[in-house]
Amino acid sequence: GLGTFRHRHILIEEHLHCRNGKWVADNRDHFLFGDSEVLSLEQAVAEVSAELSGAHYIVGHAVAGDLKWLRSLGVGGIDGNTNALLEDRLVDTQILDVACSRIKMDESKKERDSM
Repeated sequence: GLGTFRHRHILIEEHLHCRNGKWVADNRDHFLFGDSEVLSLEQAVAEVSAELSGAHYIVGHAVAGDLKWLRSLGVGGIDGNTNALLEDRLVDTQILDVACSRIKMDESKKERDSM
């Protein structure tokens, strides 16, 4: 319900043999918010669709590529138009990070200018 924060870590059964480590750290075994779930790709698509369809808000970082990939798998609950989704119920922390960085840069510039 409203006020509930859910987080899940789903591992795709057909891809358990795949690991990160070459380009990014392999943190698959370090999920901090409960137990990871192993699901088939078909089950994962159904579960993620249900989660996103019922979510009041979706929070992620730099999610445009993720949304495109999820749509290509057939995941529902995410409108086809990312901009409309952003305006409605998606919080992209990358946008927040960029805004905070600009504020910090502006503050630093004001400090330098006042010296």
